[in-house]
Amino acid sequence: MSRSLPLLLALAIGCNQAQRTPGAFDTPSALAVLEEGNGTFTEPVGYAANLDGGRIAVMALTSESFLADDPDSVLSRSSGLATGEGRRIGELAVYAPAAGEVTLFAADKAYGTLLRVPHVSGLDASGAPIETDATISTPVFIDTDDSGDSPTLSDIVVYQGAAATEDWVVQYDGSDWWMQGSRSGRLSVPVTPGEAYTWDRATDLDGARHKPPVSFVLDGTATAGDEFRFSTDNGLTEIDVGGTPLHLAMAPDMSALAVVTSAGGLTRLKLVDPADGTVSTVVDMPGDASPGRLAWSPSGTLYAADNLRSSFWSVDANGAATEHVLPWPVIDVAYLESTAGENLVYLVPTAATSVWLYDLDAGELRDANAWMPGVQGIQTQAQVRGIGAIHTPFTWPEEDDDGVALSGKAVAVSLSNGYVQMVEESTGCFVRSFGGPRTQVVSQISGGDIETNFGSVPGAAAMQGNGTNGRVVQVNPCGGIAWGETWRVRYDQARQAWTVEGTLSGLQEAVAYEGERYVSDRGQISFLILSGSTPSVDGWQFTFQVRDGLHRADGDNDLDGRVDIPLDLPGRPIGYKATPPANLTEEWEEGVDRAFILVAAESADLVGRIDARYGDVVPWW
Repeated sequence: MSRSLPLLLALAIGCNQAQRTPGAFDTPSALAVLEEGNGTFTEPVGYAANLDGGRIAVMALTSESFLADDPDSVLSRSSGLATGEGRRIGELAVYAPAAGEVTLFAADKAYGTLLRVPHVSGLDASGAPIETDATISTPVFIDTDDSGDSPTLSDIVVYQGAAATEDWVVQYDGSDWWMQGSRSGRLSVPVTPGEAYTWDRATDLDGARHKPPVSFVLDGTATAGDEFRFSTDNGLTEIDVGGTPLHLAMAPDMSALAVVTSAGGLTRLKLVDPADGTVSTVVDMPGDASPGRLAWSPSGTLYAADNLRSSFWSVDANGAATEHVLPWPVIDVAYLESTAGENLVYLVPTAATSVWLYDLDAGELRDANAWMPGVQGIQTQAQVRGIGAIHTPFTWPEEDDDGVALSGKAVAVSLSNGYVQMVEESTGCFVRSFGGPRTQVVSQISGGDIETNFGSVPGAAAMQGNGTNGRVVQVNPCGGIAWGETWRVRYDQARQAWTVEGTLSGLQEAVAYEGERYVSDRGQISFLILSGSTPSVDGWQFTFQVRDGLHRADGDNDLDGRVDIPLDLPGRPIGYKATPPANLTEEWEEGVDRAFILVAAESADLVGRIDARYGDVVPWW
């Protein structure tokens, strides 16, 4: 059997479904996006897998709703895709080689196998996608003790989006009947004879009620050990790739699925033919290589992080690997071709507290901090959870010296503190908000940015002004180098110098001497203290506050200081493009594509769509 899914039409767009659906997710762990132009759907479609429960939700990303099952209601919630309650889905990849053919690949950590999960198997006469239904075999009763018992199962219903491919046993233990699946394990709710089998697995999911894979009415008597056996089938198949799949990435032209596997303590990078599931290439790497997260370039080059060797890898169309040596191993990688045609790779070292930019054309890391010697990346205030390229240019909040808004591509960075920030395409700096990194003005009259604890002592030391406004402290203009914090510059009589300390950056190793320009340890701030006619006194202090001036998505859409949509523990972000719908709303500009980011907030049990230009978390599921 099969069902037709409605085309995602412009009629639905603009009907904002930005409301949380309780229980839709249980630790969403993996995302995939099917971009526009695939011939099956008329807008981007997102897939989100739960780490627990093995269910994959399907989302219409522009319509801001779950993909509908009911052709008469585009806004109804989709049943999604089932893999089995006992699965633990780590990563997803979508395969759509032709119109009317959409399949998901999933890395199952519980059973150590690669899953192939069909979603769309064709188009009906109207062009609507056809979703294949799950089926059930005829239940067989086994009277284990030959006592003559003959209970029956009736009113059998297979629930789409809940039933996967697996074998089932409904067994009597002498007191209760229990249902157990080969890939779901023993279900938590016993079968009550004479009543339709149902369950509520979601007392921990805001009370949301989830349907079981199969419902039925069991009647009759039995003795301990008696059981029914049957199988369900939703087209899912398990693929042996020679180890537990850890990371997945589908080639842009759908010709290969890159898979990182783990077996016997070794990780290997393999290329799988998504059409038949065979391993076509085991990428040749040194024995101590440990490939990690993956990213494809639009032209078909694969990039892989290496968790152990100080390098990352590029793999060409023939499966030949090239090692790019670095000062440290990396845990994540993203490729971006800049609007100027530069080939850039963004890297996250294993410490996960910085983001670096590698210039493939020059074969070297690119410096992001002109204030400091050597090559520098950007340090982050929280652990980096993942990075993902945004290949669609968008307008940034910052402006150039002539007041013209800047624009370009970027790389999204999710952080453990619930922020999603973006790195500029060529500089390696974080995209800045309007105004950028700066000090906080403390006097509206003078425009000054410092306060002192020694008042207006005649002839006292003072910080040199900039000649343009009242600010005296320079803040590094590269977004992300300076953090939002309070700084204290305190005179130490014994050292005949000023110590410098930030509430986040801590006590700086470098001290400031009067008459010499000071730059903090990481190049966050700079100032010049001029000596006065009155000698400085121990304990004198300058205080100033720095705003990081970063463009970010933090869930505070209305900027009232309270989080509206919590992005607690955000996962690896995915950038994607959306074209304007036929029925434009005020948020859309005719003829202008928009850049979005899809991110799963694992601890908040939700998935959010971020508008890259404004930083708003638009809908949330």
